[in-house]
Amino acid sequence: MATGLLGVLVLSWSGIIDILAVPELVQYDRSGNQARFQALAGGLFSLCLLFSVILALSVYASWDIWTRLAFGFTDERETLLKEAIPWLLPLLFLYIPVRFLGALHRARRNFSLFYQSEFIISLVILFCVIFFTKAPRVLLWSYSLGISVSFLFLFLPSLRVFRPWGNPFGSEVKALLPLLPGLWVLSGIFYVYELVQKQFVSLLHEGAVGAIAYAWTLVRLPSVLMNVGGAFITVYAENRSNPEKIRENLDNLISVTITVTIPISIILFFFGQDFVGLVLERGLFSRTDTETVGEAVAYFSLAMVPLALISPLEQVFRVERKLRLIVRRLLAGLMLFVVFCLYFVVGHNMGIKGIALAVKFRKIMNLLAKKMGMRHLPVFKSLNRGEMA
Repeated sequence: MATGLLGVLVLSWSGIIDILAVPELVQYDRSGNQARFQALAGGLFSLCLLFSVILALSVYASWDIWTRLAFGFTDERETLLKEAIPWLLPLLFLYIPVRFLGALHRARRNFSLFYQSEFIISLVILFCVIFFTKAPRVLLWSYSLGISVSFLFLFLPSLRVFRPWGNPFGSEVKALLPLLPGLWVLSGIFYVYELVQKQFVSLLHEGAVGAIAYAWTLVRLPSVLMNVGGAFITVYAENRSNPEKIRENLDNLISVTITVTIPISIILFFFGQDFVGLVLERGLFSRTDTETVGEAVAYFSLAMVPLALISPLEQVFRVERKLRLIVRRLLAGLMLFVVFCLYFVVGHNMGIKGIALAVKFRKIMNLLAKKMGMRHLPVFKSLNRGEMA
């Protein structure tokens, strides 16, 4: 629930950084205009730091108010939620700057450094969870520690690329600021989805809450490891004037994603419980826990294909600045998701299975909305006219 609340309040801003930074930085870098590249990179980094400080302090000061959104929590769990925020302060201060530094290196096609930084976060969390099992709040402070280490890992090499203390209100930065409201709405809808989902999860018993967390992590793992959206935004920005190349890259992206995710989805659906038992069943993780998480993994796996494709396709709309084409469709999808949760979880008391089915339908509708919206983009309109001719 803590990550769900922070998703809406903080993490949703990170996706905006990619769209503000990558297309323009790619253009300046490829044209050899290093002066404007330096000005934009330094200005955006300073703006990210300034904004993160203000946002972190605001969230920290109002955290007690936000925790009241966990309607189904007992007093004990609500107290744990309130106590989570001090452990997450490094995350609040550094998450957006880390995302910007990752965008900076991706704009220069230094994908390996970006992927290594993502891996470091996971590695630090895994190390802390394994070796500090009994430490209080380890899942919280390990995330903050991972973000802090990732920031240093990205920041030090960045000093060779740009001057970090730029003007956050320079002309290059000001030209991009009008895009902020629409981008935040588009990015924020995803996290609102997550928060709404957690609201319904908070109504379930505690074992179900943990099972869904484990299952969702395992099902998301293939798309996180592939992270096709991270590289696709750079490739797309480089080829905006070449529709045929864009179509070729998009076809390759979809083909690779489907080829990888469909077999994994089938395996997890039929053998999810065996996989969970192999990976997690040790220590306090009992056989009953394995069966509960295995059931959740099986049903969540049905959403694996749209889950992997949504992120890169969303980059297309963001780079093209065509946000209104999809925002209304996503809002309609959010309303339907609430209806599905009310039907499956509240009306028919389907528990974990009901949450998983609602998520599956939500992801499919999200993917269909993006696919339909792409037909209205100028680059794909020109391709369609060419095919008709």
